[in-house]
Amino acid sequence: MHRKTPSEALLLKQALKKSAYFHLALLLISFLYSAFFQSKSLESKAIWVELPRGLSEDIGTGVKEAKTLPRTTPQDKLRGEEKDGALPLAKKPDTETKLADKMSTPKKKPEKKQAPQKKLSAADQKMQAALARINKQLGERSKAPETAQVKESGEGFKYGTSDTPLKVSPDDPEYLKYQAMVRAKIIEQWIVPPRYTEESIAASARARLVVNIDHSGAITNTAWELRSDDSAFDASALRAVQRSSPLPVPPERLQWEAYHEGFLVEFDPKLK
Repeated sequence: MHRKTPSEALLLKQALKKSAYFHLALLLISFLYSAFFQSKSLESKAIWVELPRGLSEDIGTGVKEAKTLPRTTPQDKLRGEEKDGALPLAKKPDTETKLADKMSTPKKKPEKKQAPQKKLSAADQKMQAALARINKQLGERSKAPETAQVKESGEGFKYGTSDTPLKVSPDDPEYLKYQAMVRAKIIEQWIVPPRYTEESIAASARARLVVNIDHSGAITNTAWELRSDDSAFDASALRAVQRSSPLPVPPERLQWEAYHEGFLVEFDPKLK
């Protein structure tokens, strides 16, 4: 049998002492907790109420009869009115009447805001003034009977539509109006090179193009009658003509000249 050495016995003895002290401390803490905290807790009291048994007549708490109680109840009165046919009609709630009034009243349509008018340039204003004068002349001419003024020598101009070449007076209002419409559409597409904003340079620039169209107004051919000394200026003029296609369809009595001979468009930077 193994005997414990003095050091082992001393260690065992110390461990037992520590265990005993620990258990004593736990007991002391539990005792103090129960003494201080449980003594301060409030005592709860339960109050039991025993309800009386039996009917209210037996215990003396019956309902008192009212001396002024009406003999008929509201339900009886309502049944009597239904039998007589004098039941009043139920009124609609105020919310329903207000809703019906709103639905019956027509809503005002919001007024359309007019788009701001674009400011016209001086050239556009002149063009509009010329068109207004031409329209006025056309209106006056339609009131008077048209008469062809043809001289015996063959001079003058013949008005009408045929398969043969016809010449229309350059002062004819309808001719001037169509010429202004074509020119306005081409000029609108024309972007002048920046260097021609100077008057000294713009004064020497000129270009002329002969333009042919088909029956729908589409441009079919262009030919130079006069080129400027600047290729950029000529290119801008040709590009403006191409972008303006299709042009307005000419009036009936101007169609032969427009389809077969074409018309001349002059490009002048000062008129832009």
